[in-house]
Amino acid sequence: MVIAVIDGMGGGIGAQIVTQLRQELPLDVEILALGTNAVATQKMMQ
Repeated sequence: MVIAVIDGMGGGIGAQIVTQLRQELPLDVEILALGTNAVATQKMMQ
């Protein structure tokens, strides 16, 4: 299964969602963090 998290502002909410999903889902689930701008992308990759 692949889940995409898309954040279009500062990336803060997207990063929180990715962190929570990673804690709750098994490791075989792939999570893609996508930012619609450079700031959001950088924040979600941290």
